[in-house]
Amino acid sequence: MKKIIEFIKYIWMSKFLIAQMTKREVGQQYRRSYLGVAWSLLEPLGFVAVLYLVFGIGLRGGRNLGVPFIVYLISGIAVINLFTKVFSQGPNVVRSNSYILHKVNFRISILPIVSVLSSVVDHLIFMIPVTLILVLNGIFPHLFWFQIIYYLFALFIFMIGLTWFTSSVGIFFPDLSHIISVLSRMIFYFTPVFWTIDAVPEKLQRILKFNPLYYIAMGYRESLFWDIPFWEHPKQTAYFWGWTIFMLIVGILFFRRLRPYFADVI
Repeated sequence: MKKIIEFIKYIWMSKFLIAQMTKREVGQQYRRSYLGVAWSLLEPLGFVAVLYLVFGIGLRGGRNLGVPFIVYLISGIAVINLFTKVFSQGPNVVRSNSYILHKVNFRISILPIVSVLSSVVDHLIFMIPVTLILVLNGIFPHLFWFQIIYYLFALFIFMIGLTWFTSSVGIFFPDLSHIISVLSRMIFYFTPVFWTIDAVPEKLQRILKFNPLYYIAMGYRESLFWDIPFWEHPKQTAYFWGWTIFMLIVGILFFRRLRPYFADVI
């Protein structure tokens, strides 16, 4: 436990370096393409358009939601898009920055945090058209929107632990990227992005709610347009944070244990 606390303490002491590296990472990402930041909007919005045409119009989805289907859909896409991007990038975080491994005074443990933060920046940019679509459908900013900060922070902590784990294991197990690709598809379909939890049998509902993204996706919706406070779900909240703390500890332990061997493998 002492080593875990020391690990987290160093991360906190490196917050300025993390901020600078995140800024550079985001800048480099956008400079690699002609459209730059627009891709943070165009790619997920294009995916939203396809799902809306198929499920919102073609299959007449969105009934009994109390809100337009496009509003329900895009709020779920915002969450799943952030998670799958972080999840898929995880195994390559350290490998893509291998030139840093031999720098004595650099703690490579901050690289997963930089990767997650750069994806969070993309997420915040994507929330601009999400907000616009909400307003166009008669849903205006209100007090419950501040809960988004809590849910985004919760997802951020979960993704940090997960990325520490995948970035360290991915160096020694290259096939992890392929496994994550399959898991990402499964998570997308097992998360209520374009379907509702009420549409499945009650026994299956209990299983699907074990998915940590269910808590975040529904939390976004409850904050944006259903006006439900997060403390209304104490069991789900306790389950999510229990799973998150477990993931955080596992991520730290694996990263610390495998870190001395990174340079030998890469």
